[in-house]
Amino acid sequence: MSSFLVSREGLSMLADGIDSAITTGKIADFPVECESLYDYFQDYIVDDVFEDLNYLNAYALKERYGDKIEENIYSEGMIHNIPEYSIDKYLKMLDCFDYQCCEGNTTKKKLFRIIEEMQQIIGKYVKRDGNPVYENASWG
Repeated sequence: MSSFLVSREGLSMLADGIDSAITTGKIADFPVECESLYDYFQDYIVDDVFEDLNYLNAYALKERYGDKIEENIYSEGMIHNIPEYSIDKYLKMLDCFDYQCCEGNTTKKKLFRIIEEMQQIIGKYVKRDGNPVYENASWG
């Protein structure tokens, strides 16, 4: 297993989707109900969501390779005007983030477990195998 730093674009998409789920109950017009998501990000703004995702990814790199967390924190922050995305592409980014972060104690973090819960919720309705939108979406 290996880990890498998920792109700012990918983290921004995840943060945008989480913000959308909290404020509208939907990600890319797909209904998402995830109570733990609402509890965890209760008083957050979207930039905080991005920072938490970035930190979790950097923590996974520390767990895997011994990197210093600060080395893998994006100083530029979230990209706010990201291109529109489908729920299929969002699921692919969730899967990527999960894969890149499943190192050591990272899997015990509440945010990691919330990402897995979101994958399960969306994955019940969105096909991965044989889905060209999912399969052609970027990884990372």
